[in-house]
Amino acid sequence: MVKRESTAPFLFFILDLPSDISSGFASITLPFILTQAGFSVAAAGYIVALGVSANLWRFL
Repeated sequence: MVKRESTAPFLFFILDLPSDISSGFASITLPFILTQAGFSVAAAGYIVALGVSANLWRFL
């Protein structure tokens, strides 16, 4: 039987990094900027929910 080498965890980190950066921006930085610009917290939350929902559909 041939032993297969496993994929290095660092490779998964590199592959997942762009998605995590955009998700982090949408869930942390964007609401702060929006509330500082005068948007209500509810409106900022709605916009964040729309942005994060793209990752939910990708998962399904």
